[in-house]
Amino acid sequence: MELPEFFRSFYLDNDRVWLKSVAQSLVSLDLTFGPFRNVHVLGQAGKDAHKLMTSILSDLGQSGETSSSRQSNEPTVPTIIIVDREIDFVTPMCSSLTYGGLLDEVFGMESGFVVFQTEMTGNDKPLKWLCSSKDEVYREIRDRHFTNVFSYLSQKVKTVQSNYDKAQGLDIKGMKDFVSNDLKILKMTKHSLALHIGACEKIINDKTKTKFEEHLQTEYSILEETGHRENVEYIEEAINRQFLPISTLQQMCLVSLTQDGVNSKDYNALKTQFIQSYGFHHLLTFANLKKVGLFMEESSGTTGTALPLPKASDRLGKLSGRMAAQLPSMRKKSSYSNIRKKLNLAPKSAEDVDLKSPSDMSYVFGGAHTPIVARVTEQIMQKGDLSQLDEVIKHLPGEGYSRTIQAARGAGKAAKEEKKAVMIYYIGGVTHSELAALRLLAKLRGYQLIVATTAICNGGSMLSTLVEGGAPLGHAAKS
Repeated sequence: MELPEFFRSFYLDNDRVWLKSVAQSLVSLDLTFGPFRNVHVLGQAGKDAHKLMTSILSDLGQSGETSSSRQSNEPTVPTIIIVDREIDFVTPMCSSLTYGGLLDEVFGMESGFVVFQTEMTGNDKPLKWLCSSKDEVYREIRDRHFTNVFSYLSQKVKTVQSNYDKAQGLDIKGMKDFVSNDLKILKMTKHSLALHIGACEKIINDKTKTKFEEHLQTEYSILEETGHRENVEYIEEAINRQFLPISTLQQMCLVSLTQDGVNSKDYNALKTQFIQSYGFHHLLTFANLKKVGLFMEESSGTTGTALPLPKASDRLGKLSGRMAAQLPSMRKKSSYSNIRKKLNLAPKSAEDVDLKSPSDMSYVFGGAHTPIVARVTEQIMQKGDLSQLDEVIKHLPGEGYSRTIQAARGAGKAAKEEKKAVMIYYIGGVTHSELAALRLLAKLRGYQLIVATTAICNGGSMLSTLVEGGAPLGHAAKS
């Protein structure tokens, strides 16, 4: 599906009309690849969509539109995981480091198409280019960490040039075969290489302007929940220097999501400075962010049980109170902190993560974070259901459960040998970083993973749907 409007409609406006479309698409997938024997659900939207899906399938069975013997059929994909985007807002707020993710962030990808402007194509008109597995160059670099993209492109250019050079010494018959079989492919590859090299240069230029390395170091610190004061000061500096508001807002949301809200002092300071720097129309933007749960003020319920302090009249008690307010470590761990530890979302040392030939899904964020759904999918592959993840699920919004549907009698022997095929359905959108992590997981575990979603998104596109009026988030508001 391609429903970019789903995010705002469902999560902000609480409009559940699209949920029926999601359920109908799930039914279509069940009829095509199923019947799904194992259904795993995460989040309230997942639960509601699964309930609707079951109801529709039941009605189809009663009306005779589906065969009663269908349950004895061998499913192509026996397992589906239905995921509510709300269970992991942290991942979209992290900066993409794979080529596919950066391409989407910088250029904007719609239905798989990227528009390259005239300065990159050398033509009078912009070029609309389909980024899919049919593009050999894109297929090879989309999941690579950006630091390893240029080395591949450089080697590919040499290979193409070598193939062109070989044609120089061919006889008439050889030249005819070359023109018939190889020339068209070489031209397409050469064109694709030129576009992707140009895209890499623009990505580097754009990221250099915003001091991306400093931005990334702050992001890592936020994810590790260290240096809170320094992180806030960096965000304030970014606001005052009017860096791209979308990047700044993503980091503000990341602070809130990893700490179960921002303390009142920092919340008000960041909100006020952002509005003064980028425009007062963002008052409504912050109201939207709060409603969705992306940027919130810390509530009294998120700080855990307060330490017993002497009476306020006691001078020592006042001092202790001020110290407790200034030491985040004295509070209980946030939901994200608990999930991060229990799911091992980050290796002990990011330096141990091989970015060139990765064997850990956290490579998509330089070893700082693993997409939560990808890690849960890995756990389901290993343990069969969500029953072993109760300690994780209790920290996630909404519900989580597994359902197993026994095959009808007469099912073939092949049905007993479960195929290593899993479908993951993201309600609310999936990012390129998550897709890259899941492709690596499929490769490492020998599974076939199929991803379905309401839209392919990134943190910027999600936040942009929540902006009210004024200049778009990709540009500073002008006075």
